[in-house]
Amino acid sequence: PPPTEREFPATARSRNDRETRHRQRTRRRRRVVGVRPRGERYCGVLLNAENKIEYYTVSTLQKNGYFLFCYTLNDETLTWEREAVAWSKGFKEKVQQDRINVLLGEDGCYYAWYADEDQRFHLVRQEGDGFREIIIPDWDKTEERDY
Repeated sequence: PPPTEREFPATARSRNDRETRHRQRTRRRRRVVGVRPRGERYCGVLLNAENKIEYYTVSTLQKNGYFLFCYTLNDETLTWEREAVAWSKGFKEKVQQDRINVLLGEDGCYYAWYADEDQRFHLVRQEGDGFREIIIPDWDKTEERDY
């Protein structure tokens, strides 16, 4: 049997301190593996409805017709699970040089806003495997001011 604190107070305390330090080191080592996609650039991060972190990237290679990719953090393994965002296929040709951001609305729907080749901005909402553009009047109109 191990010695009690009453018999060997210094030994018991030092063993507990060692165990505590070991647990702290082990906890520190359990880190999230970073997202390192090749040929993809960051375009958004959010907390989804299931309280999981989603990291969005836009492909510069545009393989297989997919344009956006979602990496969801697995809470148990602390690794990222990659999935193509199917609803982005329809507007991939319109986006200028990867200028796109993905958002999650308060209504639980996914949205993306992007700039097209003519420097005009668009807002789209996911609808199943497709999307619907939300028209915002005067989005691109600016007013010149004399300062």
